[in-house]
Amino acid sequence: MTRRCHVLVEGQTEQAFVNQTLAPHLVATGFAAVHPVIVATKRPAGGGKHRGGITNWSKFRREIELLTEDSSALVTTMVDFYGLPASTPGVNTWSASAQPPERVATVEAAIAADLDRPNLLVHVMLHEFETLVYVDPAAATSHLGSDQLERGLRADLLVCGSPEAVDDGPETAPSKRILAHYPKYGKVTDGPTITARIGIDEIRLDTLDAMSAGDLTEEVSEQLENLDIEMVADVDEVISTSASFTNLSDFTLSSTSTGKVSATGQLGVVRVINIFTL
Repeated sequence: MTRRCHVLVEGQTEQAFVNQTLAPHLVATGFAAVHPVIVATKRPAGGGKHRGGITNWSKFRREIELLTEDSSALVTTMVDFYGLPASTPGVNTWSASAQPPERVATVEAAIAADLDRPNLLVHVMLHEFETLVYVDPAAATSHLGSDQLERGLRADLLVCGSPEAVDDGPETAPSKRILAHYPKYGKVTDGPTITARIGIDEIRLDTLDAMSAGDLTEEVSEQLENLDIEMVADVDEVISTSASFTNLSDFTLSSTSTGKVSATGQLGVVRVINIFTL
């Protein structure tokens, strides 16, 4: 029987993203259906539910439990790392030197271990949804018919280095920056439409926590063919992780020493890859 997928999301913006972009992709890969479910954070005295945001870990945990009781479905999450309650498993348990992607991985593993459900695949986004709008600023112009937002997004990227490196402070979070650049921006309407124009493949390539070893191997191999550099080991020997590393298609490769190649991005980010010989 073909599996269904339940995606527990924080709010209407993420729900729209799942419906417009993620669901078609997953259905094309073999899922029978994809259902986004908005977190119900509290129950007003008059009845019903207030939906959106995660304010209580135990309630969020219970919602995951309820969804995973459908053993015939895969359950995953789409929640903001910085918006998780302090009581969430794995939060603040990382080492002081841990980079943001490592912290996300720590929380994902801790949540999965705490729930211990075989049909649960925990996914925590490093930043809020609006980070994805930064993946391709030109898509904003295509949708809005104005380059006002695109120019602002590109300026932010020049300073921060990549979508995943955009600061998530109270006044500098992606959503705050976007509204400052383009006050007419609609979080629930414009955001999901822009990311649908960008497409899931580009989003996966351009965000660090979505890049798999397979993605890297494919990108690296293509560049090496052009440079006549021989790959002598697997990508799991990559050393040095940078939170602002994005997509190898944006990088030029050059020799730094025997057995090492420097991947230097257009925005000045450097990553040393120990998998080549010249």
